[in-house]
Amino acid sequence: MELAKEYIKRIDDYLIRMSFEYADIRYEMVDHIASEIEENITDIDDFFTKKGFRGEFLMYMLSQDEKLTESYEKLVRKRSWYDLLFILKAVSKEFLKIKTFILILFGILSVLYLIQYNLKVAYFSISVVLIILFSYSAYIYYIETKKFGKLKVIHSFSYVTLFVGYLGIYIPFITLSFLTNGLEKIIIYHPFIALAAIVFQTLIFIVFLNYKAALYTKYKHLIL
Repeated sequence: MELAKEYIKRIDDYLIRMSFEYADIRYEMVDHIASEIEENITDIDDFFTKKGFRGEFLMYMLSQDEKLTESYEKLVRKRSWYDLLFILKAVSKEFLKIKTFILILFGILSVLYLIQYNLKVAYFSISVVLIILFSYSAYIYYIETKKFGKLKVIHSFSYVTLFVGYLGIYIPFITLSFLTNGLEKIIIYHPFIALAAIVFQTLIFIVFLNYKAALYTKYKHLIL
């Protein structure tokens, strides 16, 4: 027997009230809780329809609060590592493609050209491109979050993107802080750090776009 949609929603609503924010992780938990109820409860309609504080469903869920919290936190940690490894593996595959080599070669030639013109212009130009790319990626992640609600996998992509962008922008500033003449002493490798961040942000975004089809297939029922 499969639980009715209204009963599935009651389980999910209860988890939402417990501040379990990630819809994809709640989806896994709801499936597990529903299976337990199907196996252990004889009269499922009666189990869900009794009202009041002592309703069977509410009493059952209250008895599981601590277990559910531990399970949710464990799943969040597990998914964080799983998503990170998935992103890194997928980025590695994209990195080995010919189009990536062409992108990197074009970027290096552009940086070398700008450096010959002016080192500071080269660094700031590439930093602007990095910020624009990060902002666009963040906007797309925001749009998808509006569609599905909070998904752990989308947050993982956004966190990795943020981390790469942060390194690309702030590593040069960290080194600059140790130099006496500030921007007058911009080191030649700074534009290449920003370029590396651009390449990796682009690859992360490509991986996300490739993953969108699977995302829509798996979580289409969560679209708001």
